[in-house]
Amino acid sequence: MRGLPARILRSRQFPCRGTSSSAQYYSTIVAPSSFDTNSQLSICPTPSQLLRSILIAPGSGDPGNNNNAATQHQILEALDSEWKLGSPSSLLWLSLKSVFPLEERHTREMVKHVVDISQLRSLLEGISERRRALNIQALRCTHLSMALSRCQSNTTYSDIYTLLRDFVRRLERANLPVQSGLLELCIYYAALDLSLPALHDSILKWQEKNPNQVIQHGQIVQALTMAVDAASFEDPSYDSFSLCAEITGEGSDPSTNLCLLRDVLCHSHYPTFQETSVLLRLLSRIGSQKILYEMYARFIGSFDGEYEASSSVYSLCAALVRDGRSETSLDFLKYISRMYSGSLPHIESYDGLHFLINDPIVGECFADLVTGEQYRQLIDAGLVSMQHRPGRSRQTTEDDNTSYVSVGASLWETFTNQPSPVDDEIAGYSDASSLYGKIQSRGMSKSGSELNQIIELLNNHDGDVIEVSFRPHITPEELESIFTKLEKAAFRWCPQRSPIEFTNSGIPNVTSESERWDPASLGLLWARSWAHGSPQAGANSLHLMQLGYLEMRDNPDDPWRPSGYIAAWDRQFGEMVALFVGEYSAVIDPGLTRSDPPFGALMYIQPSDMPPASFLNSDRLARGILGHYYLDVDPSPDLEPW
Repeated sequence: MRGLPARILRSRQFPCRGTSSSAQYYSTIVAPSSFDTNSQLSICPTPSQLLRSILIAPGSGDPGNNNNAATQHQILEALDSEWKLGSPSSLLWLSLKSVFPLEERHTREMVKHVVDISQLRSLLEGISERRRALNIQALRCTHLSMALSRCQSNTTYSDIYTLLRDFVRRLERANLPVQSGLLELCIYYAALDLSLPALHDSILKWQEKNPNQVIQHGQIVQALTMAVDAASFEDPSYDSFSLCAEITGEGSDPSTNLCLLRDVLCHSHYPTFQETSVLLRLLSRIGSQKILYEMYARFIGSFDGEYEASSSVYSLCAALVRDGRSETSLDFLKYISRMYSGSLPHIESYDGLHFLINDPIVGECFADLVTGEQYRQLIDAGLVSMQHRPGRSRQTTEDDNTSYVSVGASLWETFTNQPSPVDDEIAGYSDASSLYGKIQSRGMSKSGSELNQIIELLNNHDGDVIEVSFRPHITPEELESIFTKLEKAAFRWCPQRSPIEFTNSGIPNVTSESERWDPASLGLLWARSWAHGSPQAGANSLHLMQLGYLEMRDNPDDPWRPSGYIAAWDRQFGEMVALFVGEYSAVIDPGLTRSDPPFGALMYIQPSDMPPASFLNSDRLARGILGHYYLDVDPSPDLEPW
């Protein structure tokens, strides 16, 4: 231990008498009891006094030890509240604190200081008595879950699952309690890792420990859905047959499935409409047939036609369309229409309506699903959607120089035969919302030529500035520390064509004559977490198309300045984000981003004049690691051959 005290205490700058009000705090709270704590002349404890207070346990028989348990408790609380994450090593701090028995609250404080999986492993391996085992699993493992979220920045889901599995086995061998929240964390990370053996083992363990309880499966289903989405996006040939058999039993020998995930994911409790919608989305994604229809029937059995429930239904139908299951989507919409006598409640207000309108199979049948005023409202929505579709040019009649609309026998015929889309000024849309709407309509396309249309839009808007609303993806602790700064900050988007520049090579060909475009020219970016010295694919990956960069100012009277964030479109989930790269220009080189983002590595953004949004699709978890990303050109295997 010699040499360690200087390393520890040199890293913290304890305030001294007369420097600030916090000096009084340390002189009265942190100082050992031998100090005159009521005197304003008291000085801060010296490094040796602090170390002595921590290392010497009460009642050790040392006649020079005047400390008591209350003083040591105050010392630990003060140091815990001031300790800087990760500097110096939290392992060293945890070792010092473990010299004498800790109270329950200190276990939670140690978990708050964990920044990587090695630190967490050291902490979990030191738990050997019942009180601490229960304390670290308190509040359904809330503190442990937050620590694991931080660990995601520098490790893999497989490593996290292995750590949790080993912790469960260690508790069992020591005959210590294993709470359901810990087992649910095992299932959650097995789902994110998309490991069927881990899923099977963890669900068996949960059923063994909790035979008569229900599982809170919302986040587990979201994790599975995101993992399957990522696997399918990064490998279009990904076969989900085995996963479907494991979850639903469809297509498998019943005798080989003694424990189906369906048993706890589909029938465990009475879920909300949102939870059921996410589960249906998962069943759609993995190709379920029988169980999907059974769950939909249960879902519709309590359908009340309110906006929230309706949005959940339409989100599922849009997901089915994106998954290539338009006929199933149409079946579900027809069922709703029959229930409501030729009406689809709140369909005209659904944010993803363009996905349904632009699908030939679903769009063709809208005229049979809705009538009257709602049909006219859908025509208006369809015209706006058509305006954002590629390959359209504004035409006018010769006599009055105005745009015209022709209504066909079906809604789809109206949209496809429409010779002249309504321009943005007539429709009442600003340039910003029009640009955003067009990107929204085309940004998830698998056609390189349609993504090319976004490039042309960015060229047309180069030089514009569009203020955006934003929501950072950071921890509650980080949010609290920058809340005042964040509350006054403002960001604006500068649209710009942003090809990816390779290191030691020229910028890709961006001339207008280029007929074939590669991912680098389109600015398609792949942002991945970093672990074990290499980038990691999976549910935390971001598949982005660069849209320019963000400028910011700290106060309304300040000038605008570079923010270090680029604006990008998430091609997988269809939303706008800001990613910190530390550069002024959106033309960036592949490699690791800086690890000091002022507002987190990732923010969700949208133009300020758009209707308020939740910034997060309700059918998935927030994505984004709490660290830096590895950036590279997205190989984009999802795109159709050009």
